[in-house]
Amino acid sequence: MQPLVYLAVRAWLSWVQFVERSNRAFLNSPLVLVAAGSVHSWAVVYSLFVAVHTRAMRYGGYHQGDQEMLPSSVALTETLAVTSLWVWLLAGFTTAAVRMLDEDADGLPMGSDDLKWGPILKFIRSPALHSVLGHAHSVSCVGLFASIILLCVTMAIMKGGITVCEMCLILISLGFAAPHVVLAFRRLSDGIDRAFEAILPVDSFEAAAAEAATIGPQLCVLLSLADAPGHAYWWQNIIYTLASMAFMASVAACAQSPPKPTNVALPPEKSETFASISINAMTAVSIVLSYPHLNTWLLKLCFLGLVGVAGAAQFNPLREIYLDWLEPVFVVRSDSHKRMPNIQRQLLRQAAWGIGIFCAVVALWDIAMHPSPAEMHYELEGAAQKFLDAMEELELKKNATEAAAAAAEAITTTVAAAAAAAEDITTTVAA
Repeated sequence: MQPLVYLAVRAWLSWVQFVERSNRAFLNSPLVLVAAGSVHSWAVVYSLFVAVHTRAMRYGGYHQGDQEMLPSSVALTETLAVTSLWVWLLAGFTTAAVRMLDEDADGLPMGSDDLKWGPILKFIRSPALHSVLGHAHSVSCVGLFASIILLCVTMAIMKGGITVCEMCLILISLGFAAPHVVLAFRRLSDGIDRAFEAILPVDSFEAAAAEAATIGPQLCVLLSLADAPGHAYWWQNIIYTLASMAFMASVAACAQSPPKPTNVALPPEKSETFASISINAMTAVSIVLSYPHLNTWLLKLCFLGLVGVAGAAQFNPLREIYLDWLEPVFVVRSDSHKRMPNIQRQLLRQAAWGIGIFCAVVALWDIAMHPSPAEMHYELEGAAQKFLDAMEELELKKNATEAAAAAAEAITTTVAAAAAAAEDITTTVAA
């Protein structure tokens, strides 16, 4: 259910950005990129866990709950990912609460006493608190991105041959994690940030991280679900490979020639928004098809609610409420002349978006045409139960046959004994 929530929030934010594209845009700052990258990385971690468990079921005789069949690094990575996520959540909610309290305390002073800060206001405005929250964000982000790398290594060393789909999943996961790890490390301290600035091009990793988050997490989830049967047609493997290579090429092109500088607010292109929302929708459908137990009335009500809140963005009074919520990161857009044109980079990006949509269509077709892992599990359980019932019936028939044979033998023995007794009686009477 977690990836569905992530995809729903992502789709809603993309739609609000599209509606407000002429006035506002999300800020392209390292802090926003790292914070959002942590949420994106949770979807990538989820897809890698699905791939690891699927490989174990194919080659190791693994069943749900049988943790001994998994490599020891899986449990370590799961603990690291869950802990990092909770640290990120606590730091995020605390930061939001601090901002709300700070804004409420910024009213116009009515007297000299209003100029004095109370102990609570001093605490929430203290540099030490903000430093602790900033470091908590950075550490949690590094932990989540490290989880991605550990899971990729685990998939590479696990028992069984690696599929083309898994190789593409690893490539996209590493391409997503690499720029985010650099950004998270740079925020740990000013010294580390200055050291990276001295050896890395300006704005390169910010641009690479933003491009990697466009369709990277969705492709990871799609590839992990499409690989559940463990095989694919040759043309599917070609499409998956092209999608992963195009993704890496677009990320590298943005790192070499950033589309926009850091700390500006420019909306994404219409084609980028279309690609992101389209792949979002196909990823959500793939999850529901792969796990039919999620297809409940609650899910349908949530979908209707998502459509409702997205449609409400068309009305100014309700849209103003959304803007108040997103105000710290959804700011007045910058001038369009701050975009950095580059024809080659744009061609690579558009090619990556187009191939990504085609890859999502192929993966969705594969998932729809083949039984889901849950259905395969139920079918195997049903076949096993039918086999056991047939064996039990055969055993009963065998026991009945043996009992009949024993009864027939007993009757034959009795008849033979009666015949012998009759013969004895006849002999006695004759004598």
